[in-house]
Order: sequence, then C-alpha cells, then structure tokens
Amino acid sequence: MGNEFVGDARNVVQAGYVALNVTSGAPDYEPPAETPAPPEGFVDRTGQWRVLDRLAAESGRRESAAFVVVHGLSGAGKTAFVSCWLHRNRELFPDGQIYVEFNGRARSGGDVARHCLRSLGMREGDLPSSDAEAL
Repeated sequence: MGNEFVGDARNVVQAGYVALNVTSGAPDYEPPAETPAPPEGFVDRTGQWRVLDRLAAESGRRESAAFVVVHGLSGAGKTAFVSCWLHRNRELFPDGQIYVEFNGRARSGGDVARHCLRSLGMREGDLPSSDAEAL
C-alpha cells in the first residue's frame, strides 16, 4: 500500500489513526420522571397489578417493546392505577417515564411526539414544526 491520492481535493491529510469523539448536546441529561404521584389509599388492584408485573417480566425477555392499554370510563381510576404501578416499578424504566395528558380530548400524533421530544430534552427551536415531520 503506497501513499497515493486520486481525484480532486483542496487539502489531503494522511493519518495512521483518526479518533472521533461524539457527545450529545445535553451532557447533564436527566431522564424524565413525569408519572403523576400515586394517590394515597389506592387499594383492591392486586390482581390487575399482577397482570402488569407478568407483562413487564415477559417484555424484559424480548428484544421488542411491549405496549399495554389501560381503558375505562372517565374517573374510573386509570391514571391512579398506572401511577401506583409505575412508582413501584421505576427501576424497569431507567430511561425515564413520559406522561401525556389527554383529558378526554383528541391530540394529534405529531403533538404527542413533540411533547415526548420536549420531555427528552429537545430544544423548542429544534422541534419538528409539522405533524408529518414529528412522526
């Protein structure tokens, strides 16, 4: 192997070793912890919590993500139920927990994506402006 250069270039550098150190723009990043505080005295959900425990254990044995949907009437305690479980199991989510409030209204996927990006530390000026870009 010789020292040859073929082509057009203003400057050519020959190096035996090149190291590249790439860092993120947020060295003091703190993972989001947005889960609402669990209510005091929330009881009688042991069976449902066991289902979430089992699903979390199964998910940990896979390389793909798992999704769980908790549904019910307004005021039934969905947020309280999930908040209690998440606070007991924070160590399962070391990258953080993001909470999106819907308050019974529809939100666009792009709006939710921008909320999540904001929660993960993206600066306002860097957020995608349209739903299509966000998704």
